[in-house]
Amino acid sequence: MKYHFKIHKEEDGRYWAEGIELPRCVTQADTLQEIKKYLKDVLDLYLDEPQGSNVIFPLPDESVKQSDFIVSISVDSRFAFPIIMKNFRLQKKLTQKEAQQIIGLSNRNSYVRLENPGNPGIETIDKVVKAFPDFPIGKCFSTNI
Repeated sequence: MKYHFKIHKEEDGRYWAEGIELPRCVTQADTLQEIKKYLKDVLDLYLDEPQGSNVIFPLPDESVKQSDFIVSISVDSRFAFPIIMKNFRLQKKLTQKEAQQIIGLSNRNSYVRLENPGNPGIETIDKVVKAFPDFPIGKCFSTNI
């Protein structure tokens, strides 16, 4: 899973970048090399929402093409999984309780943790994939599988 950033060059030679799918995710730097280095950190900070947050991050736009001034940055799997899980559930028009029951988790809090940053156990991931064969598990990793 990768989000895209558009890099802008100021008249004074400095650079700034903004997320294409996440327009409030921005950073700046003196050089092009520096800004590309900062983008991973700023993306991780932006996606690290507080526990219990109701923020729904949009999924990356797969039609965006990389160029000299548009770069794609991989999302850490501890953020990718919950973003994809929440969007998947909403696309299916399920409540958290309904998703919890379909997956076979013991209580709603077990499901809520899936929509918050962290790393679910392999057993839980297995339950999700068995309950939802169309869940895009490969997009949860830096290298799509």
